[in-house]
Amino acid sequence: MTRRRLRILQTSDVHLGPRSREPNGLLHHDECICPIEVLGHLAHEHAVDVVMIVGDLFEHARVSHELVANTFERLGRIDAEIALLPGNHDVYDDTNVYRRQRDSVDTSGVRFFDDPEGRSHDFAGGALRIWARAMDDHSPKFSPLGAAPAHPGDRWYVAAAHGHFVESTADDAHRSSRITPADIDATDA
Repeated sequence: MTRRRLRILQTSDVHLGPRSREPNGLLHHDECICPIEVLGHLAHEHAVDVVMIVGDLFEHARVSHELVANTFERLGRIDAEIALLPGNHDVYDDTNVYRRQRDSVDTSGVRFFDDPEGRSHDFAGGALRIWARAMDDHSPKFSPLGAAPAHPGDRWYVAAAHGHFVESTADDAHRSSRITPADIDATDA
């Protein structure tokens, strides 16, 4: 089977909101969405099909209503489909920014992975399937790649996860949201 070529732009740990930093260590102001502007420009420049934001779009759940609204308004104008899942800084619990401003998420067109058990969404006209679990508890109990379904076989497949890579759970049982080589292999992605 021949699969069509796709371009995916993946990022994580954007950390919008107070204490956001550029790679050079300079602080952004509290309402800055500069990283989202950059994503938009890169997606356009490189004719990206899908932009994946794999956790920690926001620094924490206390970011302002205006920042969230502006972020999703700008994400909605990116000329690519957007996949977003929460991470350990913007964990999907009862105080979560995504629950608080679900209308901003829904009207943006962003495909938000909000199921703690995991969910798949198809992108690029069905040529790509992305599976992810919403992080609802950043603890050693949470397995970011746990229960990933089998590769669908008829399209590109990405199992997206936000967590800590560890060589084995035996050495790092205290770590939260562990991802091991065995977890990755089990996805068959």
